[in-house]
Amino acid sequence: MGECFINIMYMSMDIYTRSGQKVVYNLPNNGRVEDKEIAADYLGVNRVYTIKEIILGENISFIKLKEVPGMQFNSVLFSNYIKP
Repeated sequence: MGECFINIMYMSMDIYTRSGQKVVYNLPNNGRVEDKEIAADYLGVNRVYTIKEIILGENISFIKLKEVPGMQFNSVLFSNYIKP
């Protein structure tokens, strides 16, 4: 019998997600090289974080997380958390 793989596609988070909502760092290959490097230094893949603030730009959006004070991360690295 062959192996079965489940391929789940995640979309980047909704940039209009409100403060206090949860996101998951599960898209570590998205974004610019520097975005990936910074996130890899501070975040755990598939960990859930709480949005403190969203900074919307013309071509890029960043989020600040309650669990990582003083840092901001490219929003394309995250998906909205959906409670199982």
